[in-house]
Amino acid sequence: MKRREFLTLIGAAAAWPLAARAQTPPLFATTKVDGCENVYIFRYVRHQSMFVVTPEGVIATDPIGLRRPAAKAYIEEIQKITKAPIKYVIYSHGHFDHIAGGQPFTDLGAIFVAHKNAKARIEALKRPDVVVPDEVVDTERTMALGDTTLELIYVGKNHSDSTLVMRLAKEKIIFTVDWIPLETVPFRAMADTYLPDIEDGLQKVIAMDWERLIRAIPDPTAARSERKRTLAPRSPTCKTCQPQWERRLTSISASPTPCATSNSPNTRNGRITTRISR
Repeated sequence: MKRREFLTLIGAAAAWPLAARAQTPPLFATTKVDGCENVYIFRYVRHQSMFVVTPEGVIATDPIGLRRPAAKAYIEEIQKITKAPIKYVIYSHGHFDHIAGGQPFTDLGAIFVAHKNAKARIEALKRPDVVVPDEVVDTERTMALGDTTLELIYVGKNHSDSTLVMRLAKEKIIFTVDWIPLETVPFRAMADTYLPDIEDGLQKVIAMDWERLIRAIPDPTAARSERKRTLAPRSPTCKTCQPQWERRLTSISASPTPCATSNSPNTRNGRITTRISR
């Protein structure tokens, strides 16, 4: 190797860590949803939550504060946008990676809302870092604050038995967490998934009047895949994608990892279970 080529390689290797650091996103960030004046996404590392700002107050969702101070940053980001009080915090479902860390919201007087199954689970497990909901939803509830209407809809079991679909009627936006695949198939292990209930839930969501889905996990392809039209072809009942779902379920049942399918005696009510604690 010539001396000049060697020096070029050394220089490139030395510059790579600097380039990698330059591409690292900030720890947290807030983004206004395109085309909306009052809907925002708060991201902390690899989790996201939606919040809605009205003159009468703010409706926030998941604190995403498990073992990290996300709620403090979340509140500070909201307060950069409005001085209106945070009226509500709504839990998307009962998994702690999304709902832990809400005490700073409680300290400001926010009312916590969740599905009734989430509240029952939280009360049973007694996690000190998870705020017990003040109010619960059974099948459906409509919340009105200022000029905003937010529907909280329970479509049945999917990634949990307590997942809510939050629909902003005027904006035609939904926020629901960890169970709707857009231009993809479900997570490899499909942990904490109820079968075949999830199929029924997907069909109910497809039938709703909405155009965009806000994700709970940031995705670089979201700009092209967040639209409703990408969901229907990915339903497990679609002939094009059904083989992909069948292969995924086959790989789960044949996997040496501690998962169980609906045919296993370790399955509870058709739910795929793992030893991963939440």
